[in-house]
Amino acid sequence: MNYLFEGDNFGFTQNELHLQGGNSGFKKIAFQEISKIQICKGILTVNPIRTSMLWLVLGFVAFYGIYWAFDEISYAEIDKLNSRTIRGYGGMLACVGLVMIIAVMAFSLLVSNRIVMKVQTINGHIEVRSLKVLEKKNSLPKLLIFLSKKFPPQILQIESKLLKSIELQNI
Repeated sequence: MNYLFEGDNFGFTQNELHLQGGNSGFKKIAFQEISKIQICKGILTVNPIRTSMLWLVLGFVAFYGIYWAFDEISYAEIDKLNSRTIRGYGGMLACVGLVMIIAVMAFSLLVSNRIVMKVQTINGHIEVRSLKVLEKKNSLPKLLIFLSKKFPPQILQIESKLLKSIELQNI
């Protein structure tokens, strides 16, 4: 499809916003269905409290698993260690490593502060998309001009610090 503005997982046409991935799979949202668009510096998660709880639980499980595995290995008698038990401990540590990777990914979602677009539809559904690609292409000011022509100020909300920094870059 030919988009006027295209990010990693979204694109703008003349009358629609197309979303790919995330919660929606592929979704077309007509501009009339949008109740609020907020462009600001923020995180890429709709519910940061849930993400932080996930991070804490996964981090606890990972560190407890590492502690348990090394505790078992240190108290095991050397003559009882064979290839089967070592493989078992290795498998346990691999699972703990996977849990730790997921915890690090959840933490990176919480601490990464980038320019995001939060779109809320009339039925209350919220989608969050990163504008990193448009920022790298220097298309962000053009997108803001396009959106300001399509939406009234009650619907389109742009963070003032962000607006000033974009205006200063274009001077």
